[in-house]
Amino acid sequence: MNETLSVSLALFALSFAFSVCYGRLLVPALRRRRAAQPILEIGPAWHLSKAGTPTMGGLAFIGGIGSALLLFSLYLLYLGERGELRAPALVFCYGILCGAVGFYDDYRKLVKKNNQGLTAWQKYLCLLLISAAFLLAAHLLLGVDTSIALPFTARRLELGIFYHPLALLYLTGLVNALNLTDGVDGLLSTLTAVIAAFFLLWGYVTGQGSVTVVGACLLGGALGFLCFNAHPARVFMGDTGSQLLGLVLGYLT
Repeated sequence: MNETLSVSLALFALSFAFSVCYGRLLVPALRRRRAAQPILEIGPAWHLSKAGTPTMGGLAFIGGIGSALLLFSLYLLYLGERGELRAPALVFCYGILCGAVGFYDDYRKLVKKNNQGLTAWQKYLCLLLISAAFLLAAHLLLGVDTSIALPFTARRLELGIFYHPLALLYLTGLVNALNLTDGVDGLLSTLTAVIAAFFLLWGYVTGQGSVTVVGACLLGGALGFLCFNAHPARVFMGDTGSQLLGLVLGYLT
């Protein structure tokens, strides 16, 4: 077992353990504060049974992933490999910004006691600006160019000026797709775990260390959160967690 796989497994275990620990503290606190998101009346009738389930549970795995990455950063600094920190740190920092938009949206929903937080254009504008900043930083810090790899071939397709609008549309669309997926017991956390496991293995096989590290942390966080989100769900991640996941998966894909 080489060092990359050993470190990835350690990060998976740390992310999982931290997420479970934070969840044990967070879920009772959310219940005490009655931080339950109101259920839309236009939804299916069976979904009304979820009324009263706390939201904003994404804070648990955000803390879990962040804690694991912090320990990984200290490990790399100890080894003198600062360059390896760029990709995971960039992804997590901009994921936090997306999560902050989701947190504010969740908070407004709780304060107003209805299912409407930020308006659609307000949320999309925030995500658009964050995604644009992420793409710029990825170009300056990671050397990401305007070409994309064609699946199952060694060829790359140069998109030129079309790359940036397409990338922005993809990132913001993925963030909102994950946001819409949350709200059913174990749905988004399970899907995220499957995707994260794939990228963990794919990054390891192709020798892309940053993808392996991010995939390992994401897998641990998703499974840790699933301990509280599996049926019957004790908490939902809310926009706070789903929007962070969207940007992280956007980076992986």
